[in-house]
Amino acid sequence: MDNLKRGIFPVILLLLLFLSPPPACSFFTSTAVPDSIVYLSTGTVVVVDKQAQKLYVFQRNNGGNIVRVFEAPCSTGKKTGAKQESGDAKTPNGIFFATRFFQDRELSSVYGSMAFHLDFPNLHDRRAGRNGSNIWIHGTNKPLQPFQSNGCVVLRNRDIERLAGYICLWKTPVIIQESVHWTSPGQKSPDREELERVLFAWDRGLNEGDMQLLESLYMSDSRDRKERRAMVQRSSNLRSLAPHFVMSPRDISILKLDGRALILFDKVFSFRNDSTFQGSYVKLFLERNADRWYIVEDLPPQMIAAKAVREQKDTKDEGQAAAAREPEASGDAAIRKVLDKWVQSWQTGDMKEYRACYSPDFRSRGMNLDAWVAYKTDLARRYKRISVRITNVRISAGPQQATVTFRQKYSAQGGLKSTGTKKLELRKIKDSWKIHRELMG
Repeated sequence: MDNLKRGIFPVILLLLLFLSPPPACSFFTSTAVPDSIVYLSTGTVVVVDKQAQKLYVFQRNNGGNIVRVFEAPCSTGKKTGAKQESGDAKTPNGIFFATRFFQDRELSSVYGSMAFHLDFPNLHDRRAGRNGSNIWIHGTNKPLQPFQSNGCVVLRNRDIERLAGYICLWKTPVIIQESVHWTSPGQKSPDREELERVLFAWDRGLNEGDMQLLESLYMSDSRDRKERRAMVQRSSNLRSLAPHFVMSPRDISILKLDGRALILFDKVFSFRNDSTFQGSYVKLFLERNADRWYIVEDLPPQMIAAKAVREQKDTKDEGQAAAAREPEASGDAAIRKVLDKWVQSWQTGDMKEYRACYSPDFRSRGMNLDAWVAYKTDLARRYKRISVRITNVRISAGPQQATVTFRQKYSAQGGLKSTGTKKLELRKIKDSWKIHRELMG
């Protein structure tokens, strides 16, 4: 009988081990990859899981596998669901990029030791009619509590200080989603093959000047043909050099989320007489329609990797526009929030949001509000890319009136460039600050 018991005990133990549920930190969960990362070449990807209140960083290792290199608890919007409009206390879902970095000395205490500004609303958001601004990843000097932000992603100071080492401005994707869907390492996404096909067809059409092929890849309401023809014309000078250089896209990463996708890659766009070449960092924005992926916009050679790195360093050193971009402040920050909305809508061409920054009786340069917005709308239509940077912001506010002065650097692609001091006079209308007068110089 004793021998029988000794024989049965190991069998029961093995059965218990196999039938018991796996521990929370199982091998799969520690090595799994979000299905939003279709393919990653170099760099890192930041992923925010709103339901789990967790932020992760992924990177491709030397063995070619995508691995988790950092994770930390986070806090997102007080309300669940994807952000739709300004003030809804929701954190947006999508694929974003950090565009500015702010240090401790540039921030009020509620934002902790540092902050990154995200480019919400991005192209996909604007196409879907979503609006808002002031979405950041920032620290906190208080104990971290889940679902307590007004839409930002909040980390403990020690965690955002570690995260900063993984972010390159304009280049590191930040994927925010309601709940991450995990896949096994090495599992190929079913969309990867088609997205790669679109990418290389786009490149072939560009290099060979095949407008018919290019047109077939774009959504019908995408950027007009005139601009694509100009892009093809610029590339025509490189065709004779194709046998001597690798002209196809390199350093490719592919991301997707909820019927939207983003392809990031480097491409050679120009050569000099001494055979040195210049490459650019390109983004293709895609949407899925009728079981096919279509390009809705491309960012041509304007974000060279070296420029992105240089802008990151310059922004850290100079703290551009930090005083005007505090996302959840009180007091003077209510005026700064209006200023941030004003700058963001001006740059993105969102004339509805831009108009909402002004009082009905606004006047400037002899124009009333209707004429002023029409004038700005015409500029936004003529110049596709407008950049506005403001520094040295000073606010003088009373109960119902305020004055804001700052240094403004304005540039429009193919148009005017100017730098000077601007003054805004604001009035409080039904508890909201509105621009009443605008003076330059």
